[in-house]
Amino acid sequence: MPPFGRDVILLAAQAIRAGPSGDICVKYIAYWMLTLAAIQAAATTRAQPVQGDVRSVGFQASTFSGFVAREGQWTPILVELTAQGQVFQGRVRCELHDLDGDRVDYFVSPVAVTPGAGIKRVWCYASYVAAELSNPQKLDVISDDGQRLVTIDVPATEVLSSDVELIVDISERAVPRLLTLNRSDNDYASLPRGDTEYYRGICVATLPARNLPDRWIGLETAEVIVWDEPRPDALSIAQLNALRRWVQNGGRLVLGLGAAWPQVATGALAELLPFSTDGARLENISELPALADWTAGSRTALSDPTAVVVAEPAHNALVLRKDRLPNGAPLNLIAQKFVGSGRVTACAARLSDISRVALPSKFWPEIFDLNPRTRVFNEREADSLRGAPRLYDAVVEPIEFRRAAGLLAIVAAAFVAVYIVVSTV
Repeated sequence: MPPFGRDVILLAAQAIRAGPSGDICVKYIAYWMLTLAAIQAAATTRAQPVQGDVRSVGFQASTFSGFVAREGQWTPILVELTAQGQVFQGRVRCELHDLDGDRVDYFVSPVAVTPGAGIKRVWCYASYVAAELSNPQKLDVISDDGQRLVTIDVPATEVLSSDVELIVDISERAVPRLLTLNRSDNDYASLPRGDTEYYRGICVATLPARNLPDRWIGLETAEVIVWDEPRPDALSIAQLNALRRWVQNGGRLVLGLGAAWPQVATGALAELLPFSTDGARLENISELPALADWTAGSRTALSDPTAVVVAEPAHNALVLRKDRLPNGAPLNLIAQKFVGSGRVTACAARLSDISRVALPSKFWPEIFDLNPRTRVFNEREADSLRGAPRLYDAVVEPIEFRRAAGLLAIVAAAFVAVYIVVSTV
């Protein structure tokens, strides 16, 4: 018996002999039982062939839970698994309910985890209803023979309204001042009614590029993905294919190139670029005339010397913003290319180099094609919220069955009757 256990028993015996203080015995015996339970639990944990943890649910945002997801759309759940002692083979299951209350099991299979091979990253995709998004859920790791080995807690998320546009920043370093687009109240479940700067409310979320889902359906909640200084080599083939498919199915990808141009131009995303790789080069500049528009004419100088891509637009690409280099040569600063049902917008400089200086209210609408709300729109929206007008009140002129109209109706009926008689004779 361990020394600690013997000490507890001796103390318990002394407490029993203490007479009136016999309740101390119960306390020490309870301590001993808890110790045994802890030892047994630790042994049981060590005996499990696989352990896991949920890394993210949906997308990380400035909300109470730290995550956002949209009801009825595929939500990516990133799970990290490690094997202990033996190779694990099985599946990961997430059990939820549909709108009718029926149970739905979402599986990812097969899953193989090898001891000593590091962390195994697995994406499980599930479709939530609003009630389950706002409550913690469970995720099961199941062996090939159907035995449930581990149950992992899945954090709750905030519900994202369908009227809120989701912009996901996957840059290694967050783009400065991008969060200024967020709704001030961080309430993304309700519809924006007059309290937003643009027609749709905006939620800016973040997700490390390496945590991108490996299937495009995991990105369907996002309308826009921002990638400043992209490094395509940081993604797996499955993640790159998912990103391409997401764009082709209507997603909008915004890239900030700058010094990352050589890696992007020769990487897996080259075919999506709105800039031609033929004859393209990098050039360092310290001044950008376009900043006069984005800073209300206050400055054109950048904070630091910045690398820009000097390139012609790719085939079928559009140049959205032209500028000039210090020597007067033309510079295609922002270009856009349609890819399937989506589009790719690229800035010749890093977005962070410009956003540090430019006014968010002027720069981001041009990059993300945002439409500011107008006074007339706000007034009409306010009127609509007061309730739709009754049809009777909308009638501005009474309609009467006048004598002339009645006479014409009688003539028409007589004509029809005569026509029928003549045609049947």
